[in-house]
Amino acid sequence: MALSSNEKRALWRRQCREALATHIYERLGLTVAPGRVRLQPSMADGYAWSVSKSQEHLLKSNLSDGTVGSYKKICDALGRSIEAVSPQTLREHDACSDKRISDEYLNSKEPPKLFQTASGSGSFTATIQRLEDENQELVVELERAQAYSEKLLEESGEWEAKCRGISKELDDSKSVVKQLENDLSHACMGIAEAMKTLKGLQLPEKSTHVHETTFSTMVANWTGRSLIMHATSLGYLIARGRPRVWPATLKFSSISTVRPYSGSITSTLLEHTNSSEIGRRKANSAVGQEKEAHADAIADYWESSLLAC
Repeated sequence: MALSSNEKRALWRRQCREALATHIYERLGLTVAPGRVRLQPSMADGYAWSVSKSQEHLLKSNLSDGTVGSYKKICDALGRSIEAVSPQTLREHDACSDKRISDEYLNSKEPPKLFQTASGSGSFTATIQRLEDENQELVVELERAQAYSEKLLEESGEWEAKCRGISKELDDSKSVVKQLENDLSHACMGIAEAMKTLKGLQLPEKSTHVHETTFSTMVANWTGRSLIMHATSLGYLIARGRPRVWPATLKFSSISTVRPYSGSITSTLLEHTNSSEIGRRKANSAVGQEKEAHADAIADYWESSLLAC
């Protein structure tokens, strides 16, 4: 027997109420009589409906005013796009959808407790919220990555500028070093030329030695032979025992006082003669043959005078 439209409508309304009451109990553990189930409940009812935007129109009217088609759609969407939640959960879900998620919330890896159901199973509302949270977390991470990338780009630009500055300083230093090397090369060449000039102006080493030796020998010969010349006369007088004109510093009372000094004076004169002879021979090796003959003649003269004493 076919049902009338009103009977059919009443049947689907009753089935829809029973399905909604069962869903409320499964999700929230709250027992609600099918006849008291509402599509627009209040806070005092203890439950609320979370619905997707595509199905929001199904809950805008009361169950008593619905149609068979709307009752069927509600039953089909129940648990998928329509879900029973606590009023607090729905309120917080709406608030979270309109604001950014805090860093503390983003660090949490577990779904929020407010989306947990009495049976412990998940809900599409929790899934939606979790996906939204994950999406928001990805947005935050993307912003962080972009900020970090911009910071790296800025630091990279600074380092590139520093590298360019260091490279320029290095090139300048190379130019300075090259210039200094050129200056040093020119200075070395100038020093070498100066050394050549100084060597050309400097007397030979042998000639310098000869001049020094000749000068020293001439002084020694002059000193020694002067002593011989002055002492010869004194020795002669002492040997004859006839002092005539004595130096102011010598005073003898008798010949006996003078004679003991004759031997020591004679030996001293011989020592000076030998020293003069040695100095003369050294000088003769440096001076010419003409100077050597002249020196020999002078030495022989004074030696003969000494021996005559």
